[in-house]
Amino acid sequence: MVVVDESKGDGVVKRGRPGAEGVKLFKEEQYAEAILEFTKYLETSLDDTEKKVAHYNRGMAHHYLGQHSEALEDGEHCVKIDPFWAKGYKCKGLALEGMKKPRDAIDTLLNGQKMTVDVDKNASKILDKLIRRLNKETGYLDGDLDMLDRINNEKYCVVCNLFEKDVKDPGKDQSKKFLSCERCEMVHYCSLGHLEENTSTHKEVCRQLLKLWKQSKQIIQVHLLWKDKDDDVIFLMAQQIKGPMGKKIQMMMNGVAGTGDLKKQMDDLKGCGEGDLIPIQGIRNFAPVSTKEQEGLKTWEDWFSLPDNKENWAQMDSVKMMMSRMCPDSDVGDLTKDVKDALTGALTDPMTVFYAMKQAGLLTNLGNKVVRLHVVGAEPHVEIMKIKAFFALLTSIIGPNLRIILIGPLLKSPPVPEADPVITSFGGTYQEFLQSGDYKKPDCIVAFFPGIYDPTYNWLPTVAHAIVKDIPFLVTCTYEEDYVKTKEWLVTGSGMKPEIVLDCLNPFASLGICQKPAGSNVIHSRNKFYLLVKGGQLGSVGDLLEVVDDLEKAADDNMVNVIAAMAKMQLASIQEDSMKDLMKLKKIGML
Repeated sequence: MVVVDESKGDGVVKRGRPGAEGVKLFKEEQYAEAILEFTKYLETSLDDTEKKVAHYNRGMAHHYLGQHSEALEDGEHCVKIDPFWAKGYKCKGLALEGMKKPRDAIDTLLNGQKMTVDVDKNASKILDKLIRRLNKETGYLDGDLDMLDRINNEKYCVVCNLFEKDVKDPGKDQSKKFLSCERCEMVHYCSLGHLEENTSTHKEVCRQLLKLWKQSKQIIQVHLLWKDKDDDVIFLMAQQIKGPMGKKIQMMMNGVAGTGDLKKQMDDLKGCGEGDLIPIQGIRNFAPVSTKEQEGLKTWEDWFSLPDNKENWAQMDSVKMMMSRMCPDSDVGDLTKDVKDALTGALTDPMTVFYAMKQAGLLTNLGNKVVRLHVVGAEPHVEIMKIKAFFALLTSIIGPNLRIILIGPLLKSPPVPEADPVITSFGGTYQEFLQSGDYKKPDCIVAFFPGIYDPTYNWLPTVAHAIVKDIPFLVTCTYEEDYVKTKEWLVTGSGMKPEIVLDCLNPFASLGICQKPAGSNVIHSRNKFYLLVKGGQLGSVGDLLEVVDDLEKAADDNMVNVIAAMAKMQLASIQEDSMKDLMKLKKIGML
């Protein structure tokens, strides 16, 4: 029997409301009729909670009829309305599975897990089983998912991976008495010997983990809420206050909100997350940065210190003082620091692009020149959601003549392409985009922590195109192992010889961090490292393409002979699909 949301669940359908008929039809498995009813219901005046559940119900009806593109659209509406609601990700995941994209479905569900686990109490029940089933079918995720669950929820030794619950009697077996780091309490050991063995490794991250632990204990948590692209606000900064004090302050805010901007912000926050969210500030735009100020932008503190940003921090200090007086016995944290962490997480992408292009000398003497960016591997729930902020911040620094194309298999191409749009998208891989009629040579190709070493995705044609056409290719990484593997792939694993002109820690990485996996010594920070490739040689890949040219001339270029040539040249690591794409791009002059 299909389960749908009724009045006891999310509150969308109340007796006598037009949506009730849709639920009735859904339960009777009359899905086409249910879709019509839910569509009528969505045309009425609804609040966000009612909208998201109606979209979910309609999306599930589309799913059961095999209308997976329509189901995906409804799922995307759910996530846009409330990014902290697990059922929206479930709807998207099932739609992607129906579209024969199980790996994309798993990625979507994992992102949903990350977004909802601390907010939606039903998140694990809704998403975990689906992730397990899809992974069992695809083998996409390495490792045992039961083990990953245990790692995220139980105490284990970071040295030998022994779980505390697996020690039968730690009281008797003193050699297996679990210990935690006395300072941060976020890394654990099964014995004093393992604690001592891990001391030098853990010491490097202990201070950062202590910061995370302290933040988790604060009664105030800072949230960032992305707004729709048609809203005049780009995103809202809000604070969640735990306990009864949160409800009191929210009631007080509602009482003084009136009908102005504060009232709109309070309304925007309804239904977004669990608890009591109170607006701090709505970000509408970013003030233009002068050439002199641009030259001085070398760290986040330089950006925070710009005249139009400075006044915000005094306001944050005042709010913190007020909260400290209202909650004298609680840790309210450092509001200014927490807001900066959230802001940098939202704005690291455009600032990273600006800084890397500036360091490589790509922004000198721009004048009225149009700057073109191709963001490859873009995803709806990340880059699409943030594109308004990305464009607004970057144009405030480098000027208005910016053109951005977001490219990724999960995106949608516009039904009627414009001649030279300011922002647009292409639904497909970069190699498919290169073969379309929409390509204009960019000033930079950007990939945000793509894991280009992962053979699941085919990055070879993108990097080869960038090398041959001398287009700067910017790639970022979130943690040290990711960086090491990315650089290793570029230098040796790709079979090419790219010229790496920039290779460093990113001063505009997100200041917000996370421990992943839980209990480990691994710290993630969005865009922590970046590498910029400009030019170079195709190396062994180029040699192979010459061999393919010779095979073509001899009318002997079927894939069996190409693969034999790859093996002879010890290039068996290059996937057959990559080679096919390279051959296509060479034929159309893109290599």
